[in-house]
Amino acid sequence: MINPKHKDDIVEVCNIAVGYDDIIEEIVADSETTADAAGKPHTRYFERSVTFNLKDGFSVRYGGQTHRIPPGESRMFPWYIAEHYSKYLADFMLSKKEKETDRKGLINSPVERPAMLERILIRIVQPFAEDSPLSEGLQAIKVVDELNQGEKVIDSGIIPSKSIGKLTPEPPSKEEILANSPNEIEPVGDTSIIDPNKPLPTHKQLLEECMALDIPVRGNESKDSLVAKIKAFSR
Repeated sequence: MINPKHKDDIVEVCNIAVGYDDIIEEIVADSETTADAAGKPHTRYFERSVTFNLKDGFSVRYGGQTHRIPPGESRMFPWYIAEHYSKYLADFMLSKKEKETDRKGLINSPVERPAMLERILIRIVQPFAEDSPLSEGLQAIKVVDELNQGEKVIDSGIIPSKSIGKLTPEPPSKEEILANSPNEIEPVGDTSIIDPNKPLPTHKQLLEECMALDIPVRGNESKDSLVAKIKAFSR
């Protein structure tokens, strides 16, 4: 993959969050400037909560400005806005996929995250650079408004993304973990990891207990190791 040559290179971005009606809440920084009796300005800085419904589009804020794309539609952004937008949309979509598939680690998966970003970041549309005395946030609004009023220009490349973040392998599924467990005959009667007079549960049962408690396991741990994990969790 190639890198955009400038932060203002123009990128087509698609909102692939279609069919959702989630209410998203975000805490944003804000400020208010007032004048005292002598006319001296005073600025108060504070945080406030803003919400948006995904039916209206997926939104992000950058430089104090909100950027929204309706479901299934695309917009052209400078690369620094596209990168910011795609990061949060990919996080949302992969988080949803984790819940829907009962899988974990998809947000930083070296397979799932690049595939998701490829659906969001459509193409590099054209190189763009312009000096402006405006703040970056206001310049972004100016650029976005101008871009989305006209026709799209031809494709000029495939986009990579710093929003891809630090990728880590997706953890094995529950089925894959249990497949590593040796076959054991289940003990007759009660089992215990505390009472030395009772037999330990089977390796598979210990794995299932760990997964029920959300204790990370890979399936190749010894029984003693699994018992230690459960005891440590229960303290």
